[in-house]
Amino acid sequence: MDNNGRNRFCNVILMLALLVVFTAGLFGLSSDDVYAESNGNVSFNSVDMGDYTYADGVLTIDVTSTDGVSKYSLEGFSDAANVTKLVLKTPIKDLHELLDLTDFTMLSGNIHYSNQMELTSTIITYDFTLDNRLVISRYSGDEVLSDYETSGTISPLKSLFFAESVESITLNDYESGGDHLFYGYTAVTEFIATAYNAINSNLISGMPISTLRFDVLNPVGGITKDLASAVAKTITVLDLPSATVIADGAFTVNKENYALLKTIKLPVVSSIGKDSFKGFTSDGILEFPSSLTSIGVSAFQGSMLTSIKFMGGSVSIGASAFNGSTSLLTVDLNNHVSSIGESAFNGCTSLKNLIGFYIEAGSLINSLGSSAFESTAIGGELILPASLATIGSGAFKGTLITGVNFQNGTPITSISASLFENCTSLQYINIVFIKSTYCIDGNGNRPANIGQGLNRRQNGFNFGRGGINRTHTKIVSPLLAGFHCPRNRLCGSANDFP
Repeated sequence: MDNNGRNRFCNVILMLALLVVFTAGLFGLSSDDVYAESNGNVSFNSVDMGDYTYADGVLTIDVTSTDGVSKYSLEGFSDAANVTKLVLKTPIKDLHELLDLTDFTMLSGNIHYSNQMELTSTIITYDFTLDNRLVISRYSGDEVLSDYETSGTISPLKSLFFAESVESITLNDYESGGDHLFYGYTAVTEFIATAYNAINSNLISGMPISTLRFDVLNPVGGITKDLASAVAKTITVLDLPSATVIADGAFTVNKENYALLKTIKLPVVSSIGKDSFKGFTSDGILEFPSSLTSIGVSAFQGSMLTSIKFMGGSVSIGASAFNGSTSLLTVDLNNHVSSIGESAFNGCTSLKNLIGFYIEAGSLINSLGSSAFESTAIGGELILPASLATIGSGAFKGTLITGVNFQNGTPITSISASLFENCTSLQYINIVFIKSTYCIDGNGNRPANIGQGLNRRQNGFNFGRGGINRTHTKIVSPLLAGFHCPRNRLCGSANDFP
């Protein structure tokens, strides 16, 4: 296109733009008129019963009476096909049934009963939807929720027509208060609070809550046992997107309580207290966030989890943390666990997959407690990483491992007598890189030298008392060169296997 052609093209575009501006000015249009807006009266038989406003797809109707009314009409309203939300500012039940909603093709049931209510010294804004959800929000910046019943006052919320049908409650912006506010709301199964940081269990007591979510909680108090007990027998989903601390024993399962709890969401938790989810009944996967630093003693003891994974950070797992969780199949440490306490996974009889324990580039774990993986189904070759400074007695007792290798550079200076006791599938132990020149017996005694320690039945790996199956296990170490003993299978190198 030559210069003249480009100039003519630009002139045409300019003229079109001016025409649009002129047309908008002629018909009084502005950028604010992208959506139709209107308002008018609500009437019945030409009698004014209230008014309506419409903007951005939201139709708001405010009426005060339905006496003798069969159908309301909205005077001058003609945009029903574009309404996406209907707000009825009235405490009158089933007002939407007095409207002809035939032409409201975009509404899709998005109907809300919204109004303001005075609760003693508090004014609230409530929003109730036809799917039985109630949302309560602050009316002004300094409003607080009043407490009821304890002072002999019944909450006005109980008098609302929908009280007994509400299945979900959301509290927006309130930080505390409201004891017994929902007295009589006996059908609530979901409770969500967006700003609470100090919870009293009386706020939710008496509700059959199955889903409990608090978006904000006091990081010091976290979830207390008193609060948790308010929903102990009904809760199935616990969603705590901002909770950092779970108190000791908060959700401990016994014969009556928390038997239904299946799902917990703790995306930023840093500490899980002892016994906090003892007996947790979920049969699914639990992923621990990178914010987590500690899991308390017996925190998930006897749970029904099938898989756990650590997503980041450095976590210390307490004693018996998952003890007796017989459904647990997979533990993925993901190189984010620094220590595993005594009997942490003892009795997890289905546990076959231990992932992220040894990392060639460098493992994090430095301490493994006594009986940590005792009586699990872990099998195959086990590599003990160089980061592992201490291993407790019986850590792998009664497992199905077939071979053991110590990573080059291991700082381990002693091996307990019962470390691999009753490992009937164990075929070899490679301690080529171990730094020690001795082993200890079952009584913690140190033999005079490596030869003495491994040649005597009462010492070394406690041959004859079950430390290692002496007739099937081969031990490979240059420290044993010259100490060939076919009976106990002690070898100086792989070539020395009898």
